[in-house]
Amino acid sequence: MTAKKKPSPASTKKAGSVNETSSVNKSSPTAPQELGALLDQQQERFSHELHDSLLPLLFVARMQAERLHDTCDDPDRAEQLATLVGYLATATSEGRRLITENQPPELERTDWQSALQHYVSSGLPPHDVIIDLQFQATAAELPPAVALAFYRIAQEAIRNAVKHAQARRIVVTTTGSGQHCELVVQDDGRGFDPDDVPSGHFGLRNITRRTEAVGGAVAIESAIDRGTRIRVTI
Repeated sequence: MTAKKKPSPASTKKAGSVNETSSVNKSSPTAPQELGALLDQQQERFSHELHDSLLPLLFVARMQAERLHDTCDDPDRAEQLATLVGYLATATSEGRRLITENQPPELERTDWQSALQHYVSSGLPPHDVIIDLQFQATAAELPPAVALAFYRIAQEAIRNAVKHAQARRIVVTTTGSGQHCELVVQDDGRGFDPDDVPSGHFGLRNITRRTEAVGGAVAIESAIDRGTRIRVTI
């Protein structure tokens, strides 16, 4: 991972790709803004449910499995219980990671670019993807709502590329300032056909809604075996 203070290089549209562009004027009604706030509320509720309901149950289940393992005289059964303990420990760790991902404490202490750097370095599941952050310093200080939107959009795009795109490299660039700023997330993964996106593909939908909520425009370009480029402008 590198961080460079330079603007994003020029990029041309890939052959066969399709643009999916959505824009909302900044003087438009408050419905998109309310939608963005709703998304944040849902993520916060999700984190609370994990922390207050699911993680305690996983902890109790792990403790009971460990107790059974320690008192078991059957080697085969003890081995099975040890495997179960391992699964429960992994589930607990994943739950804690999801809580941190949804409610990153770094956003309360620093700018959104630094918070995204922390997410890339420690918030993702294990992977071997090169993630290159090319940040322009003037794009770090944004209005709070825009900064949060950019963080969430970049987070969503990076996570999708790591988990689903089979990408080898992801490049994230930011240019501009608080008056006019641009975020681009581009990967070299397997891409997709924008005309045939499964109905359950919530990542792209969330990116579009978050962009609309802050009065921005998003262009999503992708093609099979040609990677994906997400460009958000405010």
